[in-house]
Amino acid sequence: MATWWGGLAAISDVPKTMVYRLSQYVNSRRPVIPKSTMEKPPSAELRPNQRDSDVLPPYEVLDTILEDYIEDNKAAEEMRASERSTSCW
Repeated sequence: MATWWGGLAAISDVPKTMVYRLSQYVNSRRPVIPKSTMEKPPSAELRPNQRDSDVLPPYEVLDTILEDYIEDNKAAEEMRASERSTSCW
């Protein structure tokens, strides 16, 4: 529960690809995030051996879709038509 109430809140709105880049930057200055954490496949850990990639596209694709939808308020049809998102669908 500590992660839910503490660590998650600070980064919950940050795209996952940016979280990984920030983590790499932090570790380049002073290694505080364990290598095993950085290399572990993403997972909500809702069931044994579950990985985010089982049900979600890669974060590079997902972050683009979420940014278009949430930040730019684009409709699904508009996202499908845009050059930026074409490869995501």
